[in-house]
Amino acid sequence: MNHKHNAFTFILKWITLIIIAFVVLIVSRNGSADISALQNLRGYFPLNTTTKIATVCVTPTNVQNSWMVHLHQFDQNGNPTSQQERLVMGEQVLLQGAIVQMRYQPLMSLFNLQSGYKLTLLEGSFADEGDKKASRIPLNGGEDAEFINLQNNPSPVATASLDSPLQVKEKGITYDLYATASGLSARPDANPSIGCSTSPNH
Repeated sequence: MNHKHNAFTFILKWITLIIIAFVVLIVSRNGSADISALQNLRGYFPLNTTTKIATVCVTPTNVQNSWMVHLHQFDQNGNPTSQQERLVMGEQVLLQGAIVQMRYQPLMSLFNLQSGYKLTLLEGSFADEGDKKASRIPLNGGEDAEFINLQNNPSPVATASLDSPLQVKEKGITYDLYATASGLSARPDANPSIGCSTSPNH
């Protein structure tokens, strides 16, 4: 019985190795150009990282339908990279990002590539646009040329899509932002302060 079990395990390992080798061959033959382009993408956080990518807090101004947005961004080590205070016009404040989803994710790590997320847009919106001018502020260079090309032409190794806009609902509350497989996730800051925090390390 033990002999049969060992033989089955041996065969299963070889089948697994053959499948992996086959996938690697497909990726390397059909996706080399895509890999080169994807390696040019910068500023993307690994999906489901436990590191917060940013904090955001919104306060109203004295002008109707205008908001001061306090946005602090971080690198993958949790170090602050930018601190912005931007005036946004609109009834709502929204954040949007770009998602690059790798196929064959365990194997793509061989090419130092993994699925990632990057904040690309801060904007305002009106329920009834009419002649109202809502703000539209690109973040981190906006959508990369490589991202746009991949979005329009999905490759054998990766796809690209825009995240659904995240509305910052509560005013005066600081939210921690995380990159997840389903998009941008916002959690109220575990150590809330009165009003928006002004410290990039908050």
